[in-house]
Amino acid sequence: MDYDYDHLPREERQRFIAIEERLRGASGRMPPVWEMQRRKEHLTNIRPRVARRLKVLSYVAIPTLIAVVLAIFAYRFGGLHFESELVLASALGTILAPVLIVDTWARWPFFKMPGSVEDLDRELSILATYIERKT
Repeated sequence: MDYDYDHLPREERQRFIAIEERLRGASGRMPPVWEMQRRKEHLTNIRPRVARRLKVLSYVAIPTLIAVVLAIFAYRFGGLHFESELVLASALGTILAPVLIVDTWARWPFFKMPGSVEDLDRELSILATYIERKT
C-alpha cells in the first residue's frame, strides 16, 4: 500500500501508517466520505474532554506507579520488612486493585478512541486530508 508520509521521520511515519490502517479496517479501503466527516466532527467535539480525562488519569497513574516502584525497591533493599513475599503481594494488590478498577472504568469510553491526544490530532489530520481529496 502506498502512503504519503515519506517526508516524516520514521517513528512518526509508523504512527501515521498504524492510524491509517486502523481507519481502513479489514477491507483495506477508507470508509465513505460521509462516515469520515462524521468521525472527524465527533473527534473534534470530544478532543477537549479526552485531553482533560487523560490528564486527570495521569495524575492518578503516575503517583501510584511511583509508590509501587518505591515499595518494591524498599522491600528488595531492606527498607521494608515483611514476613513473606505473600504479605507484600497482598499489600500491593490491596492498593493496586482499586486503582486499576477505577482506571479501567475511567478509560472504558476511550478504548475505541486514539490512545493519546497526539494520536487524536494525527487521526484528525488524516481524516481532513482524505476528506479534502474526495470532495
